[in-house]
Amino acid sequence: MGAPENRTAEASQKIEEASLLIGAERMLAPYQGRKECFVSYKTEEIVACIEQKIGDKHKIAVLMSGDSGFYSGAGRLLAALRARWGMERTAGRVTVLPGISSLSYFSARIGKAWEDAAIVNLHGTRESLWPAVLTHERVFAVTGGGIEEHLRQLADKGLGGHVYGYVGERLSYGEEKITQGSVAQLARGTYDGLAVLYLENPAAVGENLAGLPDDSFLRGNVPMTKAEVRAVVMSKLRIRPGDIVYDIGAGTGSVSVEMALSARKGTVYAIDTSEEALELCKLNAKRFDLHNIEYIEGMAPEAFEELPRPDAAFIGGSKGRMESVVAALLQKNPGIRLVVNTVTAENTSRAFALLDSGKFCDMEAVQMQIGRAHKVGTSHMMRAENPVTVFAARGNGARDQRGEET
Repeated sequence: MGAPENRTAEASQKIEEASLLIGAERMLAPYQGRKECFVSYKTEEIVACIEQKIGDKHKIAVLMSGDSGFYSGAGRLLAALRARWGMERTAGRVTVLPGISSLSYFSARIGKAWEDAAIVNLHGTRESLWPAVLTHERVFAVTGGGIEEHLRQLADKGLGGHVYGYVGERLSYGEEKITQGSVAQLARGTYDGLAVLYLENPAAVGENLAGLPDDSFLRGNVPMTKAEVRAVVMSKLRIRPGDIVYDIGAGTGSVSVEMALSARKGTVYAIDTSEEALELCKLNAKRFDLHNIEYIEGMAPEAFEELPRPDAAFIGGSKGRMESVVAALLQKNPGIRLVVNTVTAENTSRAFALLDSGKFCDMEAVQMQIGRAHKVGTSHMMRAENPVTVFAARGNGARDQRGEET
């Protein structure tokens, strides 16, 4: 992670054999004055230096903190070299030596196993800490500073008392410091920018948040997909952590919020013609401390013409333009996972015709009739909601962007 004594013997040997060392200033500090060093952590600059020196038959060691496969620049550098040299040439010239990650080091220092911990990267990403802590008993977070603000947000959301944790600062260095306490206690501290966080929540609710209670959301005068329908929609979308997802006709944003909780490393695009709806969607996303939702005001399909290729999409409302919306989605991704909700008989008929046209496979339709119990005197009476038909299908493309069968 930085201190030379924490490197493997193999890595230390390669460093000593190297005639040129490249890396961030703190990585090269122990070798300045006795080795030729090039200070940089930027991939483009490192590649340029390597290509300039490689003709001189230098043995070059690039030093990066932590493990080569754990939020390290090693992956970006290797990809850049492969792009320049090709796979075979790179394999013959480059050796990757893994080190000790901050996760394994910190877990050992505090005596905690981490095989079932959720790992959250808060450094230069839009991932949120609160959803991970809410849904997992153990969470490890890599930070880029500002750890106090994350802890205060958890305390503000009611997790200050029963969630316990540890903050590790400047791990492996002589000034290493580990602080432990409840989130409320930790939130009162100040910490170094080079810090990591481990939290335990014994009251974690589990990862399945589909079908959140309706009263979790602000309503206003905007239509909302109800909890039971939302649960079915999410089960059909099968959203993965890194997915790009469209919510067309976002309304209050209840579906957008659940999408964003599932696509925690991806992006959700909430699309609606109503400014009021999108403002409400923003407020609901703020309630869940979500930062991976983009808000697009406009009419579909024109509103998503410039957006990135979606892995999945939900059509909750199309303003009578279902055919053109579906056609545009297929053009952007022929293997898209698509879910469409309909209420009227006319739209249900149109959805059947579109999704059973040969451009989709695995089409299914489920009609839901929800009844809710209401107190009437000393008894309860079931009051029916409007029936909703949920369509799900996959585009008949050969493969999606991850190379998976569609």
